[in-house]
Amino acid sequence: MTLNSFQEKIFIAEDDPVTRLLLESAVRNWDFEPTITDNGAEALKIIEELDQPHVLILDWQMPGMNGIDMVMSLRRNRKDIPHYIIMLTSRNERDDIISALDAGADDFISKPFDPEELRARIKSGIRLISMHVQLTNALRKANRLADFIANYDQTTGLPNRQSFSSQISKLIESGRPGGLMLVNIDRFKVINQTSGLDVGDMFLNNFSVRLQECFDGECVVARMAADEFGILFN
Repeated sequence: MTLNSFQEKIFIAEDDPVTRLLLESAVRNWDFEPTITDNGAEALKIIEELDQPHVLILDWQMPGMNGIDMVMSLRRNRKDIPHYIIMLTSRNERDDIISALDAGADDFISKPFDPEELRARIKSGIRLISMHVQLTNALRKANRLADFIANYDQTTGLPNRQSFSSQISKLIESGRPGGLMLVNIDRFKVINQTSGLDVGDMFLNNFSVRLQECFDGECVVARMAADEFGILFN
């Protein structure tokens, strides 16, 4: 994910008009379209409505709400969105830096800011956000894969015995009428033994497709065992 991948995802909250103008000019020169406000309470409201990660540049002292309180609120209520927060302030004592980082800020830059330093910190934030997004996507794919392995037959893609049993239980609990059919393939072992497992899997796939074509979409077709299929009628 490159720097330009986060266009329109820089948020600036700064009440000093000169600093705000310098920040806006700098990020626009770097091909970003910033969202800007000068009030802490208004900034928090806007950020809480964002549905994508942003690099946030927050002034420490602002009307409405200060930057520290904003950071603490965001970290408490926005755990699902990996914002990268840079605290911008003229307060640069050791205790101030520690307070900002303890509150949940990811980075700290002093006023008057060095544009190249700010650009480097923004790029660092984007890299970290990108890593977080990629890791989150990978975990979601892993969870989907785990769900598929747990509930679906890997040869045919049909629901497996566990999933099918769950569907039967749900139908019984609902009190709706239904029907159950079990279908066996005679001499399926002979196919595997004489033609090999690959041919056997191809046969199963073709058989499962034809079996599904025999019934409407409201039926559940599942592979119960090696040569046994189940059909649940709603």
